[in-house]
Amino acid sequence: MALFGMFKKDKESKKLPKGFYEIPVAAVEKLTADTVKITLDVPAELKAEFQFIPGQYITVSIEKDGKDEHRSYSICSGPSEPISFAAKAVKGGNISIWLNENVLPGSILAISKPVGNFILKDSDKTVVAIAAGSGITPMMSIAKAIETRGGKMNLFFGNRTKESTIFHQEINNLTHTSATYFLTNEEVEGYQFGRINKDSFSTQIKANLDLLKADAFFLCGPEQMILDISSTLEFFGVAKSKIHFEL
Repeated sequence: MALFGMFKKDKESKKLPKGFYEIPVAAVEKLTADTVKITLDVPAELKAEFQFIPGQYITVSIEKDGKDEHRSYSICSGPSEPISFAAKAVKGGNISIWLNENVLPGSILAISKPVGNFILKDSDKTVVAIAAGSGITPMMSIAKAIETRGGKMNLFFGNRTKESTIFHQEINNLTHTSATYFLTNEEVEGYQFGRINKDSFSTQIKANLDLLKADAFFLCGPEQMILDISSTLEFFGVAKSKIHFEL
């Protein structure tokens, strides 16, 4: 497997797929045993192309067996920070595994410019975010934007274990975000045990009906969780137009 742009720019360099740019890697940080955070060093001449709205994503391209493979990753950085994304290695995930095992500061990646409609609007002052696993990545970008401009996020975040919780300490350091953690594989004091589903989230709403007054609801994670939470919110009277989701 070869990654576009991992070679020096000489006559043997691979041709970039349409819509992709060679972007250097500024830093690589190990977040959990199977997740890395990759920070990009976007060249000055591409800064305008890579402006992003919190909640958007970029796409990484690799070449495998002579074919292009693309994988999208949500941006996890704040509006004033360099673009970063987190890649969680998953079974059968050629790109995610490659990124975890091979990318170093100075590597060159083939990256598309930010896109997506899962975004924080200027009118969204109070936000409820529900995420599972790597679904936290766009929520981090949104939370950091709220941190800067003011507002409030109530975050409900599900993981297998405390140790596998991505951005755990960074979330706890946010002053405008209140986090409730759910763990499925272990019981820890101060954490909810079990999945985020209709029953568990209904319990959270009943305990704090002010959640229903949020300007926007952002859901990112497995399809079943999104279906469960969307139907629960609608049952409690939340307008569909306020519910945004990304698988």
